[in-house]
Amino acid sequence: VGRYRSDATTGEAGWIDVLVGETREARDQLSAQLTTNAVMPAAAIAFCAFGIIWVGIRAAFSPLRSIERDLSRRTPSNLEPIPENLPREVAALARTLNLFMDRLSSTLEGLRRVTADAAHQFRTPLTAMRAQAELALEEQEPVAVQNRLRRIHANAVIASTLATKLLADATLLHSIKSGETQRLDLAALTEE
Repeated sequence: VGRYRSDATTGEAGWIDVLVGETREARDQLSAQLTTNAVMPAAAIAFCAFGIIWVGIRAAFSPLRSIERDLSRRTPSNLEPIPENLPREVAALARTLNLFMDRLSSTLEGLRRVTADAAHQFRTPLTAMRAQAELALEEQEPVAVQNRLRRIHANAVIASTLATKLLADATLLHSIKSGETQRLDLAALTEE
């Protein structure tokens, strides 16, 4: 209902509308408008926040990606240190990786030395055994064959002793380099 009203004392006049009810369509339109006005800014803020977080995470992990690229380009034998000109948070990881690669390099170098030493030390008794076996095959007298077999046996014992020693050295070197320790109860060991 609408009425025109004027006030004689103040001189104000105008229409006054009194709404008693509204249609369902008008209510639905108002609800949709309020929802749009609330959701659109929230969605825009969420989208912007997601973008900022994504850029921030990529920037934060870029030093790790540079370490990954550096390590993936290396050959398996390249254990050079990783450059440590990185952010403070990642520099600790790089230092730890460098210490690990240094220990690994030292262990591999020790194993190379043991392998080279083993190859050198095994050649002599194995060559002697082969020569003695070839000579024994050519011998006609049983006493001479027995002497050759004794020499082959002596060289086999030397080779076996060398193998045991070199394997023990390699195991000890690995244990020392890997830092693995084991508690030992000296009282029980002595009693045993």
